[in-house]
Amino acid sequence: MTPGQVAEIQGFSSMSIEDAIKSGIRRLDKTLQNVRSLWLKSQRVHEAAGTPREYHVDIWITFVGEDWEAAEAPSTALNRAAQP
Repeated sequence: MTPGQVAEIQGFSSMSIEDAIKSGIRRLDKTLQNVRSLWLKSQRVHEAAGTPREYHVDIWITFVGEDWEAAEAPSTALNRAAQP
């Protein structure tokens, strides 16, 4: 099994929680590769005078580093070579 890393990213929107999640994922796509899973850690709504003004989400991301995948590659190649 390949070891992974966990990172946290935030998303913001003035429209909705769903849009805040999409905002976080768009930011994520610019910075990380090999993402394995996402977990919505928390969500918050900031309001003023009873009206929602801004939506915030905290997202945990599990990803695999490129150097870990490269380190795993030789053993994978050996396993394939051993198969008939």
